[in-house]
Amino acid sequence: MFKNKTLKIKIKREQNIMRELFKNQIEENKIVDNEMLSKMDYKFYENGNPIQLGDKILFALLETDKTEKELIYKLIGLTEEQFDFFICEKPDIAYFPVLKYRI
Repeated sequence: MFKNKTLKIKIKREQNIMRELFKNQIEENKIVDNEMLSKMDYKFYENGNPIQLGDKILFALLETDKTEKELIYKLIGLTEEQFDFFICEKPDIAYFPVLKYRI
């Protein structure tokens, strides 16, 4: 029981950190409407879920590979509901938080 409660507190704290990292985007990004959706070339999030009307797309850099000399990032879209799938690797690079998959 104690471990479960500790895990819930840790996840809640991590969600709050993510919300703070994405605070500007949460406040400034537009909600997806019909016009926006019709102009999108790619209509899915990184996890495969479709982008839907009413979503607020947030953007981050996902660390996809690492070599001795370089890090490789992919620009992804996600929603607040998907925060649990990622951990923050670095606060931000050029406005976007840098994330890694939660293992």
